[in-house]
Amino acid sequence: MFEPKRLHPVAMLVKMVKSIKEIIAALIVLVVSNFGHFRFLLIVGIAIGAIFIIISSILHWLKFTYRLEENEFRVEQGVFLKKNRYVPFERIQSINISAGIIQRLFGVVNLKIETAGGMGEAEIELSAISKEEADRIQRIIKEQKNQIQEESAVPTDLQEEKLLYKINLKELLITAATSGGLGVALSIVAFLSQFDEIIPYEKIFEQLEWITHASLTVIVFACLLGLLLAWVLSFIGVLLKYGDFTIREESDQIIISRGILEKKQFTIPIDRIQAIKISENLLRQPLGYAAVHIETAGGRDEKDIETVLFPLIRKSQLKEKIESILDVTIQQQLNPIPKRALYRLWLQDFLLGLIVIVPLCLFLKPWGYLSLLLIPISFILGYGQYKDSGWLINGNELTLSCRFINKTTVVLEKKRIQSLKIKQSYFQRRRKLVSVEANFISGSLGNDVTVDNLDQNDGAKIYHWFSRREKNVL
Repeated sequence: MFEPKRLHPVAMLVKMVKSIKEIIAALIVLVVSNFGHFRFLLIVGIAIGAIFIIISSILHWLKFTYRLEENEFRVEQGVFLKKNRYVPFERIQSINISAGIIQRLFGVVNLKIETAGGMGEAEIELSAISKEEADRIQRIIKEQKNQIQEESAVPTDLQEEKLLYKINLKELLITAATSGGLGVALSIVAFLSQFDEIIPYEKIFEQLEWITHASLTVIVFACLLGLLLAWVLSFIGVLLKYGDFTIREESDQIIISRGILEKKQFTIPIDRIQAIKISENLLRQPLGYAAVHIETAGGRDEKDIETVLFPLIRKSQLKEKIESILDVTIQQQLNPIPKRALYRLWLQDFLLGLIVIVPLCLFLKPWGYLSLLLIPISFILGYGQYKDSGWLINGNELTLSCRFINKTTVVLEKKRIQSLKIKQSYFQRRRKLVSVEANFISGSLGNDVTVDNLDQNDGAKIYHWFSRREKNVL
């Protein structure tokens, strides 16, 4: 039906960069380490490795071909061991398109084809093809799948692609400012601290010895400056990630595009969506904003734990926006957990705080006494967990809401719930409280949402709704 095609020649460069990234940590260790008389051998070894990467990348490009034939996507690859992979069109669940910096420089894209049995990995990946070729592949697969469905007497309603949502500049800036990515930036600092044998920290500290003689004001200012820098890095990262974020709908599929430097496009069949997760962090909740994620079954991009449906949305618009895209009902008011659970949450958070407070006060005097501020914080957190926990059954839908630090609300259809557990500890039994855990498919694995300290009778209602049994479970 079609002649075999090769990838764009820039695929060789993409392959080289990918190979280098996989061994970059080892290369850094070798380069900065002192091998004395063996340094020449080290340089020769690195040169041989570089030549091997270049040659293998060229051979991979030469021996990699793809074609669409007889309702199958066919790939042939391999230098010494020939590998053929044939994927029937009806097995294809989604086609995702992205473009990293290298692809964008040369005007090509990366196309990934995922199937339900892909175990979270792309079944086929074309690392460098033209955008026109990617669109052609999408169109042919879509037309052939529709034809197969028609021949199988399965009615299919074809829809024109329509724009459902596009992030504006104000929303993008608020998303970046309230992303909570500061922790990610700080974790990079913690990670670098593990390489004290490679990075010359002692020399750096010698240059910064003046800090030990500086006043408290200077130290506080330096800390605040470091936090500000981490926040700025996080801000820029979110801008680049969610710039030009759009949602489109076509033939029972949601098409999500995002990214400035690295363009990504995800195609998600609506019938694969297992759960809707609404997240409100400590910055967004007071401002009346939230983020919405969707959990899907089958393969997905390995770098994305969840697919972002809305990186930022006003809570006042949340119900209307989600219900216009998905066939679910978003509930604004949930059944709360009983007031007696508040005292249990206070005690629980207070005891967790003591685990931090006691060692700091004993061994880090006088600065450790600042940890006493965790006591009022633990009571505030406990009250927030009490106010933001709840549940509601609406027909065949279950909504569960909970909080650890951030508030999370999950909406599940009964048929999407894989299992439901009612748990009760010894201390919960004394107060007639239970925990409810609902498990659902997420990617190639599973996920769950747990709400603690529900009234015992409410837990029984949820269990009976799911199991349709009439006997006591507690």
